[in-house]
Amino acid sequence: MKTRGTALNIGIKYCGGCNPKYDRVNLVRRLAEAVGKKAVFETVQEGREYDMLIVISGCTSKCVDYSRLKYIDSVAVIGREADFAALYEVLMKKL
Repeated sequence: MKTRGTALNIGIKYCGGCNPKYDRVNLVRRLAEAVGKKAVFETVQEGREYDMLIVISGCTSKCVDYSRLKYIDSVAVIGREADFAALYEVLMKKL
């Protein structure tokens, strides 16, 4: 878990991208810009542990399998652009 003075390590798991109308990468870019240096975002790597996991789905079915990924604190699963504000608030409480 994040200790004082260190950035929160956040793993990003993307879905397969079946919805071309939803720019998942841009959503993560905006989120990273909004929190600044308080968090480090990276695409997840199996076997690596993260403070938090964010699963970016392209639709409301949220079918991304993240069961084999390691995380310490929590998982946020979002499936639409409208989830951005709620996710931002969750992150700000953790930072």
